[in-house]
Amino acid sequence: MRRSSSTRRTYDVIIVGMGPAGASAALELSLAGLSVLALEKETHPRYKVCGGGLSARIASFLPEDFSITVERIVSRVHFLYGCAEPFVIEQSCPIAYMVMRDTFDRWLVEKARQAGAVIREEEPVESLQVESSGVEIVSARERYEGQVLIGADGATGVVARQVFPHRRRRTIPAVEGELALDDAIDARTGETAVIRLSAVKKGVWMDFSQERRAIHRGR
Repeated sequence: MRRSSSTRRTYDVIIVGMGPAGASAALELSLAGLSVLALEKETHPRYKVCGGGLSARIASFLPEDFSITVERIVSRVHFLYGCAEPFVIEQSCPIAYMVMRDTFDRWLVEKARQAGAVIREEEPVESLQVESSGVEIVSARERYEGQVLIGADGATGVVARQVFPHRRRRTIPAVEGELALDDAIDARTGETAVIRLSAVKKGVWMDFSQERRAIHRGR
């Protein structure tokens, strides 16, 4: 789609990136009565390999029907180090909620949309200009102006690259994956998250059970 040079829309806040950070910001700011534009280069739902663990404290900040996105409730965490006895944290109330990012992110985006945020998907940002009076965004479709810019497109996203062009970046390699579980293992892992502190050199190995019969592993 060609961009119209005569089109320029103004918002109180412009958010780039609609993952959980961007979507939750769009939701709260819209509920506060501000005009919000959110730009996302992809389309929801989108699959994302992720641990999917949310602190139980998040429940007090999200709409009550947040529970429909929860796959598992974690009430037990095992910390393992070498051959030492596991250090176990267990409690009757939730420690964390496990979600699948495609489901959770889409739900949060729709909540922001219902609250009044203007959400434009498949619209990557091409350039931006930050001034004392606000910010101008040029996307693949249009030009926008805003009083405040929120960069929620990640540490290597377009906002970080253009606002901090000379910032030195440090790269830390990581590996993530999802494995299917058979019924016996699934029943044993249940509501337990496992964090292995000595499984990899200079790193941490984490096992999180997400949707039933699937486990996320990352280091």
